[in-house]
Amino acid sequence: MYLAKHYGIKIPLATQGFINNRLQKYNFKQKIGTYLQVGKNKKCSEKMGEYLDQILEKVQDEYKEKLKSKSSPKIEAR
Repeated sequence: MYLAKHYGIKIPLATQGFINNRLQKYNFKQKIGTYLQVGKNKKCSEKMGEYLDQILEKVQDEYKEKLKSKSSPKIEAR
C-alpha cells in the first residue's frame, strides 16, 4: 500500500483491505497471487491485479529513469 500511495495510485478501500488482510504473496512475472482463505463466501478481489500491475509499471519507469540519469553524461559549465 505504501507504493500505491507513493505513486498516486488510488485503490478503493475494499481492495486495500483485501490486499492488507488476505494477500500473502504475489508473483509479478506470472501474475499469480496466494491468498488467505477466510470463509467459503469470501471471494477474491477482481481488480487487485490491475492495481498491482500499475504499481509495477511505475516502479519500472522510475528504475529506467534512474538508469538514464546515471548513464547520461553531465555537462559542467566553466
